[in-house]
This record gives sequence, C-alpha cells and structure tokens, in this order.
Amino acid sequence: MTESLSFRSLAWRELDPSRTGLPKGLELILRQLNKASCVDVYTEMVLDSQVIFVEALGYKVPVKPFTFRQWLSESIEGINPTVKDFETQLSLMFPEVRPRNFLEIRSIDCQSQVWQVAPAAFCTGILYDDQNLIEAIDLLAPELPRLDSLLVKAANGLRDEVVRGYAQRLMEMAIEGFSRLPSCFLLEGSLRNIENFNKIFTSQGRTPGDDLKEAYQKRSNNQSLYEVICSVDRRWQELDV
Repeated sequence: MTESLSFRSLAWRELDPSRTGLPKGLELILRQLNKASCVDVYTEMVLDSQVIFVEALGYKVPVKPFTFRQWLSESIEGINPTVKDFETQLSLMFPEVRPRNFLEIRSIDCQSQVWQVAPAAFCTGILYDDQNLIEAIDLLAPELPRLDSLLVKAANGLRDEVVRGYAQRLMEMAIEGFSRLPSCFLLEGSLRNIENFNKIFTSQGRTPGDDLKEAYQKRSNNQSLYEVICSVDRRWQELDV
C-alpha cells in the first residue's frame, strides 16, 4: 500500500465492493452499445449493492448483509422499501463512473490547480469525439475480462506496462480529438495544458504523484510536506507555458 500513488483509489475500493469499482455485465453494453443496456447494467449493480441503513427504522443498520434486491422480496423488520429508499440507495453508489443526470467520473484524483484542466480535456477529447469514442471502445474491449485488475494496477500510476501503453495511446487520441472540437469547447489554454501534461507525464510513463513522491523523498530535514508540495507546484507552473 505504501507504494501506491493513488490512496484515493485504494480507499474507495476497500469501502464496499458492492457499491464501488466497475459494474458487472459490461459485456452486455459492448454487445448492444445503447442507453438501455447501460441503464440495465447499472440497475443490476444497484440492486445487488448492500443496504446501508433503513430510514424508517431510525436509520438502523441491518444486522446481517442485505442487498436491495433481497429487500424487495423480504422485509427488514417488517419494513419494505419505497421509491425514496431506492433513491437513497442510488445516492450511496460510488462506482468509477456514476450517472447523476450527467456522468460523474470519480476515478480522477484531485489535481494541482496547474493541471486541473487536463483531465477534463482528456475526457472531452475521448467522449465528445465520435471517432475517438468508437476507437477507445475497440481498443479496450479485448481487455474487458481483466479491466478490474488493470484498475487496481492503475493505483500505482503508469508503472505497469499494459496500463502505461493504454494510457499513452488514449492520451494521444484525446489530444487529437480535443483539438478537433469546436472552439466553444476549448477554454483558453486548455489544449496547451493537456499537451504539456502529456509531454511532462504520460508520454514519459509518469504521473504528478511520481513528482510529489520523489520531491518528498529528497526533501531537507526541516522541510514540511506543505513546503514540498508548494515547491513542486511552482515548478509545474513554470513548465505549463
């Protein structure tokens, strides 16, 4: 665990496997590639997730593991679920991508202000460009059986050869797709920011976490963690020009 570059990823995965990570049944989405299949797969994940509490019982925690699907067929101390209970269950889901009338992409660690545009530009360049979206699906489809294991490895940044290869290819695609979008999508400096991020990090098989870890390991005895972060942040600002 000490070797991880993303403690956020590890913490969420340890929280509750039934409510985090990737949903099962992604093969169905690949076969149909429509909104209905996405809704079906996510609904199954919600139904198979653990009930955290029963509001009608004073937010009491069930004495034994109980999925929402089980609750639909078997009451908990005489209480059956309502639509409001299902809405609550939806609000307690924390997968890598959570639908909330928009797609909440939760797998991205909080970035320095210098690089906060880069993840948004990356996702936009892949998801909003039809050509890239299809190519990304085709690229990752063969990895579907081990996608979850790759997600685990991604907590260590780009050290894994397979993760690094996909990250670098997808980053190239994202930059190309982002640059093809109408100007209304291009916040001033956003294309430069993602290109610099790729040049400094992804193309080199690195992440911002690598810079922070190395700087901390090389710090002087009287230098605080906050001072280390600030010094790295200043260097990043000088590079993003």
